[in-house]
Amino acid sequence: MSFKERQDGPRPDEGGRVGRRRTKHTRPRTLSEYDIAGHLFACRHLHELADELEPHHPVGRPLETSPVVAVVLEGLAARFGGQRAVVLKHTVGWVWRHYCETVRSAFPDEPHLWLPEKPPSRSQVRYWLDTRLIDDESLALYARALEDIAVQISALLGIGEPRRDSVSHPTLDVGFTGDATYLRGMYNTSYDEAINKETGEFRTQRFDPDAKKIHQDKGYPGYRMTHLSAHNGHDREELVYAIDITPGQQGSDATAFLDMALAVYPRMPGMRTVTYDGAMHPVHIDRALSAGLIAINHVQLTGKGEVARFNIGEHTFTARNGGKHTAVVTFVDGPPCVTIASAEGRHEVPLTRRQNKRRLNADGTYTHYGIWAYPDEKVVPAHLRGATTLIRFNSTDDEVATGRRRTRAGRVIPAGDPDFPVTYGGRNNTENRHHQLKVGLPNKRLNVCGINRVRRRLISHFFTKNLEAALAWHERTGGDISHLFAQPPPVADAA
Repeated sequence: MSFKERQDGPRPDEGGRVGRRRTKHTRPRTLSEYDIAGHLFACRHLHELADELEPHHPVGRPLETSPVVAVVLEGLAARFGGQRAVVLKHTVGWVWRHYCETVRSAFPDEPHLWLPEKPPSRSQVRYWLDTRLIDDESLALYARALEDIAVQISALLGIGEPRRDSVSHPTLDVGFTGDATYLRGMYNTSYDEAINKETGEFRTQRFDPDAKKIHQDKGYPGYRMTHLSAHNGHDREELVYAIDITPGQQGSDATAFLDMALAVYPRMPGMRTVTYDGAMHPVHIDRALSAGLIAINHVQLTGKGEVARFNIGEHTFTARNGGKHTAVVTFVDGPPCVTIASAEGRHEVPLTRRQNKRRLNADGTYTHYGIWAYPDEKVVPAHLRGATTLIRFNSTDDEVATGRRRTRAGRVIPAGDPDFPVTYGGRNNTENRHHQLKVGLPNKRLNVCGINRVRRRLISHFFTKNLEAALAWHERTGGDISHLFAQPPPVADAA
């Protein structure tokens, strides 16, 4: 590869390794961050949400801080290093006047929605958040609002639209994706006292009482965040439907991801796949298949470092001329395979996927089948090429009872299938989302203490990111978003 073809430039080492080649570049935004923040303040959905949170604490004199101001500034805090930086950057003279004018022009006949002329202080914003949005009840309402706005924007972005062949050939926009990442806590200690090794005296120290140690982060206390998202393939048009915050490494992140996916799935029945990493085990794959979703992930190696295999017995193949043929089928690292003997020896040949079928059972669950065929390869006898059979992918009751599930080695869409990179490629967006989140954190660690404050900060962050996805869609297409924003922003270069 020449220097011109290496779009990322050469690596600094002398090993001669070729740099990663980018196939595309992110389309630049036409709206500045101040324009985006102004439209967030003018989002009617945020005003309605803030009004729902306010009646939870009717005691005391009215606060000077507008609820929508506190919610928006909290959402911006995760990307700008905390509330102090956000207040200093977004409440100065001309910036605050710009926000006030934007909201006033958006709601000319509703003065109760206008922003106060005097910008709020950091203590006022923090007091509103710590009195209105800190308990489990209000955070549950907040998480539900995150899911509601994501489902609503999904219809705009074309995410979850069912198609006739979406079961056999799913695309990126009909699949849930997710991943887990570890967020380092504010403090390095998990207890309130320490011993001075020189004097033997106890000294008090600050710590996060909810954070637990994480061995992936050198044993520092922190939280594990698992999120559920979807993407339509366009720049900045990804949505987050739910997040799960767990101290340390309690429980399985794949279980948390699947719980969130199955909770949102009834509201988005057009979704067809769930994509996750190797933490998704056979029990999770069977659970997804029974719910009607195809699990997309790589097959893990065995404990001995070998390729996973599972024999599913004899299957009858129907040839093109109507003849019948029986062969033993074995799942090998994803696809079903058959063994063919020739003059050169025995060959394990993967079958070719023709079609996926999803059958609804009487109890409301689904069973996934696939029509697979002998490939047109030289090693396959001519009379067997193209012969098809029906293969079941859900584990049987006997397999579940014995703990040896066929989903340990079998996949509806295996890694070598042409449709696999179409859906599994969405995991790159989840990694980028984690990177963007951590870049905004000072020293890549959280700057809030307590699991409820961490949950509030992250929900606010993804809430504003979902609204930005609607703005990005409006920039690209010029579509109507007046039901989300009272005054849609101008379109500079709509396609």
